[in-house]
Amino acid sequence: MLLMKKYFIIFGFVLTCLLSLTAKADLFDELAQAFRNKNISPIVQNLATVVELKFEANTNSYSHTQAEHVLREFITNNTIKNVTIMHRGKSKQGGQYVIYLLETAKGNYRTFVYSRDFNGKQLIVEMGFEKE
Repeated sequence: MLLMKKYFIIFGFVLTCLLSLTAKADLFDELAQAFRNKNISPIVQNLATVVELKFEANTNSYSHTQAEHVLREFITNNTIKNVTIMHRGKSKQGGQYVIYLLETAKGNYRTFVYSRDFNGKQLIVEMGFEKE
């Protein structure tokens, strides 16, 4: 009976660990879903204090609040039909990046997102939108 109790405890621990790993969505998957749902909140929650945004040839650094406004305007003005993750990876400096294809009513955008670790949380420091 004691041996069986130990097995149940170990099984419960392993199951809890596995569920916690699978329950936490990847940042870039969350962003893709946010774009699909036209929901800017998950994007804004993961922005760094200062974010570099690039639209075509124009690149500017924005505060968190300014970046939220600019991104909200982009999503409002470009009805997103579909989002595809084209590529993802890690930089030598420890950052993570993803390239999406955003299919919108006004054309397709190759979208680049770069994030870095800030106190254990991946935050977006750069986003680029280039029309194809």
